Amino acid sequence: NSNSMKWNADHNQSVPEADRRLTKAVAAANKFIENYRTNMSGKAYLSVVKFAGSASLKQDWIDLKTNPSWRLTERDTASSTNIAAGLNLAQTQLKKSTVSNVKNKYVILLTDGSPNVGYNPKENAESQATTIKDNKSILYTIGYGLGSSNNTSSTNYWLKNKIASPGCHNDATTGDDVELAFDKIYENIKLLSSAWEVSDPMAEH
Repeated sequence: NSNSMKWNADHNQSVPEADRRLTKAVAAANKFIENYRTNMSGKAYLSVVKFAGSASLKQDWIDLKTNPSWRLTERDTASSTNIAAGLNLAQTQLKKSTVSNVKNKYVILLTDGSPNVGYNPKENAESQATTIKDNKSILYTIGYGLGSSNNTSSTNYWLKNKIASPGCHNDATTGDDVELAFDKIYENIKLLSSAWEVSDPMAEH
């Protein structure tokens, strides 16, 4: 919820609330939440962390199956982008007893800015991301309005190569791109959270 989330996709700063990056991101996240709640078998745990200059807990762990009407609401913005703080608080959430027996755990990091808080902010974020991945959680990233991840100088390139789990980064320029990224992440989670058996019915030839 950094201040730039009040901008639109074209980096215009004075726009109606409906056109803000934050509004688009919340709508996309809520579509993801509904898909996740509806289609996961068993429990569907969710926790939400927000970060700007620091990080705070927006929602502690809930099971969406028993809280079917819960939706993300976020309109406030604040200064700076402290990705390390957001990932650190995500780690704290992953260690809680509520999800201690959950086999498959996922973190989705959405940011529209490069880390800019504290000493060595990128290195600190990388350290937090490494810890999450080392603890067997899959870390997805969505870079919103950050340029192409093929550009080695872009924050999207950094997110893809230093923060996200392999193959788990998503570039997003518009709100529609963010929605597509969440859809892709949901489909991956659905696949990875299910037990699949593949058989080949073909004969020898």
